Amino acid sequence: MTIAVLCLLVAGLWLALRWLKKRGTLRRFGGNAEMAMESRLSLGPKKNLLIVRLRDRRLLLGITEHHISKLAELPLYYYDEEEDGQDNDEGKKHA
Repeated sequence: MTIAVLCLLVAGLWLALRWLKKRGTLRRFGGNAEMAMESRLSLGPKKNLLIVRLRDRRLLLGITEHHISKLAELPLYYYDEEEDGQDNDEGKKHA
């Protein structure tokens, strides 16, 4: 009886981890400070646009079922000229 309950518990945990991984909400323990997905936009089945931060770079990637393409390299920070009506060297940084 105890072995059957243990097997059911292990199977349930395995299914839960698989479901979380498929949803993309499961991150590796400890994380990776040098790489992170900042944003994702679904364009259809198995087609996505991703913004990924890799060390000191931000990349716009196009992802399909069989291909990954770097579409653009984005600045780490952008400056909004309309909001920055001030005359200073620092500007406003947005992450």
